Amino acid sequence: MAHPRSPLKIYALLPKRNCGECGVETCMAFALKLMEGSAEPRECPYIEEPEKTELESLVSPPIKKILIKGRERSAAIGGERVLHRHESRFYNPTVIAIEISDLEERGCLLKELGAASSLSIERGGEVFQIEAVALREESGEEGRFAEAAKLASEEFPGPLILCCYNPRLAVKAVEEVEGRPLLYAATEETLEEFLEIALDRGCPLVLEDEDLGSLRGMARKAIDRGVEIALSPASSMKSPFKALRNFIQARMGAISHGIEEFRYPIIGVPAAMWREVRNTEEGIIRESLISSMLLMRYADMLIVKSRSIENLLPIYTLRQALYSDPRTPAKVKPGLYTFGSPDETSPILLTTNYALTFYIVSGDLHRSGINCYLLVLDTGGMSVLNALAGKLIKPDMVREYLEEHRLGELVRHRRLIIPRGLSPVSGEIEEATGWRVIVGPEDSSELPRFLGRL
Repeated sequence: MAHPRSPLKIYALLPKRNCGECGVETCMAFALKLMEGSAEPRECPYIEEPEKTELESLVSPPIKKILIKGRERSAAIGGERVLHRHESRFYNPTVIAIEISDLEERGCLLKELGAASSLSIERGGEVFQIEAVALREESGEEGRFAEAAKLASEEFPGPLILCCYNPRLAVKAVEEVEGRPLLYAATEETLEEFLEIALDRGCPLVLEDEDLGSLRGMARKAIDRGVEIALSPASSMKSPFKALRNFIQARMGAISHGIEEFRYPIIGVPAAMWREVRNTEEGIIRESLISSMLLMRYADMLIVKSRSIENLLPIYTLRQALYSDPRTPAKVKPGLYTFGSPDETSPILLTTNYALTFYIVSGDLHRSGINCYLLVLDTGGMSVLNALAGKLIKPDMVREYLEEHRLGELVRHRRLIIPRGLSPVSGEIEEATGWRVIVGPEDSSELPRFLGRL
């Protein structure tokens, strides 16, 4: 591996004071946090040169992290440390950018930018938004592209990607943009001119070439000039599998073989496939498939054209799963949750704090419009059956939760509805709490009908 990940090597460079000022009690614990990327060397006030420089080199991720900024929001791309999620985790979720053409009239542009700004999808307790807008120059008109860039910067709160292969048009547009946009993209023919623009404006620059050898040469020139870069190893989507191969080879070259020129974020442009597809329904499906494929293989940013929910939701769902931490159970905060406007006659339901269970149950309760209480037990993120098998749910624990949240004062009926998976201990819970325990349905989608019969 290019970057050794031994906590002992990191620990040797720390001051060994065990002062706790970094937020953990010992320097060894801090070394472990540095190794996994959850802390930074600057959090220790006692590290001095030359140890500081050596430490930063040792713990920096193999893939450089680039920050792009908009008027109000920013986004980080790159910063990954491993090839496979099970080795540790993936850190910075793939940025999803929507492509908009400068050929659109001002009214249409405003409508598109407004839709991109307001789009919000909630799933599993997480709210997804369009993180960036990619403004593509297709008009060939210097003033039109610059005007569209200015409008996008004013109307969209997040960062912009200025997609333009003509450096003369790009330099005018970048002057109109607030924040730190991403310039897309320089080719071998335009590299020198784009490097000047990137250096002058302090913007990161995307290098594009389907030949990895040529891309590596371009990257070397940009690195030597001190320009922050990202890589686009697939300029078209005529062959998605060639794009996939280039993505894999570039990322393996960076992490497994330490090739410096490939240690940068990878940009995927599924939107390019619309040049080959005219049928809208076929295009949406194909773009979604290509996006998912590249997302699974190291794309740090995806530029897509379709804004339909059918295209975006599968991408967000896959991203959410891929960027969750496999070392930590998915869990929510235990406690008492209310749905609707419950009163002293409203039912009380019981579940665990496993995130998937909680969001399925809460989603069904929200949709049903039922006024009720949901008591969530702390089972360490284990599901109902796993928590029962591991003896993480005990009758006394249920009693303590009922008393802690004073449910006896909130309702007058003394009835507790438990999941069917807890039916083996229903009698013990009833005896420990003094409440009447009712075994609920097997599936939470049946709760509205079940509660209606009580």
